[in-house]
Amino acid sequence: HSGQCVHGHVERHGIRFFEVRANLTGKTNTEEFQNIVLSETSEEGAVAYNFKHFFAPGTSGFDYKPRLVRERTIFRPTVAEWGEAEVSLSHSEHDPWAEVEIVRVLGAVYTVGNNTMLRGDVVAEVDPIAFEPYAYLKWDWWPVS
Repeated sequence: HSGQCVHGHVERHGIRFFEVRANLTGKTNTEEFQNIVLSETSEEGAVAYNFKHFFAPGTSGFDYKPRLVRERTIFRPTVAEWGEAEVSLSHSEHDPWAEVEIVRVLGAVYTVGNNTMLRGDVVAEVDPIAFEPYAYLKWDWWPVS
């Protein structure tokens, strides 16, 4: 964070595969971005859904059926700055994110605060075979061709 500019990236094995830049002027890429973010947060928190899974020892299958987990996070920002954002994804043999098409960047919000992620609830178990192509985490040990 430097002045109105914010820059961040994710890098693994020396490859920077995700990069974001934002100019925190108060103006966002789209008019509806602030309304979308604010409508998804309340005193009860913002809801997110995540998959919980763990690969079985060896190279095939899971220890248990992957689970869809609903989690709420209570946001208590002390700083919230809105801005225009640019996102770029680069190819990496270890991370498939560059395969995701960026259709439209809505904007950025930079926050500093004291947030609390509450305990989650399992809302469903999913078919392991159907889920396996989307199990991107925890696979550094797989050989790269």
